Amino acid sequence: SSTSPSTTSRPDVAQANEAARETCTLPDTRTPNLISISRSDLARSQDAVDAGYAKPLDQIWRSFISGYDGKVLGVEFVGRKKHPRYRLKAISNSGRLETVTISAQTGAILRIVGC
Repeated sequence: SSTSPSTTSRPDVAQANEAARETCTLPDTRTPNLISISRSDLARSQDAVDAGYAKPLDQIWRSFISGYDGKVLGVEFVGRKKHPRYRLKAISNSGRLETVTISAQTGAILRIVGC
């Protein structure tokens, strides 16, 4: 009698698949890599755009990435009506981990904090 291969997946693969279902991605036009944002952050940012409190992420992204030399790892949306912001996790060209906070209303960089 023959045995069939196991259909159970390894825990690390299952966790990666679950994480992939919980995020959306943006293309980084300078590299073939994708930048992730959680579905909940994307939904909240879209709600803010629909309500007129924020600019769309793709518009903010194009403006930001054209002037930034580092590598962006991920994006978060924080705030609501008052002070909505996109927070980007990035690695500068010098290798420094940075958090870049951008106004979702204007696209202006509010601050860059690094370690």
